[in-house]
Amino acid sequence: MNEMTDDFLDSLDLDDSAMIPFIPKILEDLWELGSMGDYVTELVERNIPHDKLKKVIDLGCGKGAILIQLSENFKFQGIGIDLMPEFIDEAKTYTTQSIYSKNLQFETADIKKFVNNHNNFDLVIYAHDSDIYGDITQSLVELERYMSNQGWLIFEAIYSTNSENNPDDLPNEIEFAKQIKASDFEIVDQIIWDNKKLRDINQSNTTSIRKQIKGLIESNPDKKQMFNTYLENQIKECDQLENDAQCLTMLLKRKTRNL
Repeated sequence: MNEMTDDFLDSLDLDDSAMIPFIPKILEDLWELGSMGDYVTELVERNIPHDKLKKVIDLGCGKGAILIQLSENFKFQGIGIDLMPEFIDEAKTYTTQSIYSKNLQFETADIKKFVNNHNNFDLVIYAHDSDIYGDITQSLVELERYMSNQGWLIFEAIYSTNSENNPDDLPNEIEFAKQIKASDFEIVDQIIWDNKKLRDINQSNTTSIRKQIKGLIESNPDKKQMFNTYLENQIKECDQLENDAQCLTMLLKRKTRNL
């Protein structure tokens, strides 16, 4: 676990690295971990020909939900990468329940280093929920290294809709669009997350997390404040996502260059 950076902690909404050993238990009953798998499948289904999708990688795959769901609709060789070994173990367990398990593999690795030996993917999947790669433009530069020349990128992102309540310093809609435009990518298609669906998911996830936190406090009373702080941060983030931000899933491709 010594490879875990501040950006990685941020992606898990952690203020204290001492929380890391407890995260697998806290998120035990959750699978998608903040992503919308059906949106990814919908974008791919309506934009990418089946015969063009041979190699797929999910960077920061969590428990493998997106890759596994996508494999039920498309035939490809898929790799999921995450720095949390417990998540990868669960992804492997879920994969054994799928008839497409032989086409998927999951590895514990640093996504910033994995590209050195793995690239040329037809589809790269990434959720920009921290500054692991930097801002949006910088992230797209790094993600492009994983892609084949004619590849696509699924990019889950967030922008702020309330300048007065923006604790994570998210870009507003105009800044967000500028950062996309400054990259070598253009938007092929996108889905704005349905707020009611997001609210229902957040409510269900928070209920599960609250239950696990209660059990952990009972067995680790000396860490009560740390656990409660984590829960409070989760509730605040859910509130921000539902009321002061916009989440979206985009399908991107390199801009067409005129010769």
